[in-house]
Amino acid sequence: MELLALMDSEEDSLDVVRKLFYCTNEQRAIYLQNGLIAFNLISPSAIDDLFESGWTFVDNFIQDPSILEVAARFAVDLSNTPGAMTKASLVRADDDPYRDRSARDDVIAWLHDDSPPGNHPALAPILFRMKELQEDLSQFISLAGETELQLAVYKGDGGRYERHRDAFPTDDPNDQEQRRVTAVLYLTDHHAKGSGGDIKLFRPLGSQSVVETRQGRLLLFLSGVVDHEVLPVSADRAAISAWMR
Repeated sequence: MELLALMDSEEDSLDVVRKLFYCTNEQRAIYLQNGLIAFNLISPSAIDDLFESGWTFVDNFIQDPSILEVAARFAVDLSNTPGAMTKASLVRADDDPYRDRSARDDVIAWLHDDSPPGNHPALAPILFRMKELQEDLSQFISLAGETELQLAVYKGDGGRYERHRDAFPTDDPNDQEQRRVTAVLYLTDHHAKGSGGDIKLFRPLGSQSVVETRQGRLLLFLSGVVDHEVLPVSADRAAISAWMR
């Protein structure tokens, strides 16, 4: 985090990553008016927010609540199945000895559509929707095409994830190492239960915003720009994250 803070002090990472956008908000509005681009899943205003602030959210990204409820039950059941998910703190334990193993408490599973658990019917509609999202996003920001998908469950015993950033900022369209856009879809509704698990975003620089984890809400942010923190939960919290490079 110290290195990222130093980089931000020299040049705002948002200014760096904006160079990956194909056009400004004003140019994009003209393209939309003339039918040169069209978005299926997200609104032009959400894209404007992503460009101007580095983050935005979309409610009812999955409009059928039964899809979310089925996926949430599957996720929580999977997290209670021995060996089905991995403690995220143990990932890359061998090749990254300097990682803080106490920073996060979730259990995770990587999702691939040709193997479990990614090919389970409970997740199929959501993963299809995420692929459509990437098509939308690729119209206005340079993406290399690769997307990582992950199911994560924070157990309701205070699970949290300390402040972190998902990538280093890059303005190189040929860079395939750094994540460019993070998308998080919440499967469980912690706002209704009052059980925590909200996400704190450290943007604009020097300020903080807290986004409630409502069921069906999609949080979008630029991976190399936004520091974020998952606040402690008192009930199991499930989400699917996509990182687009």
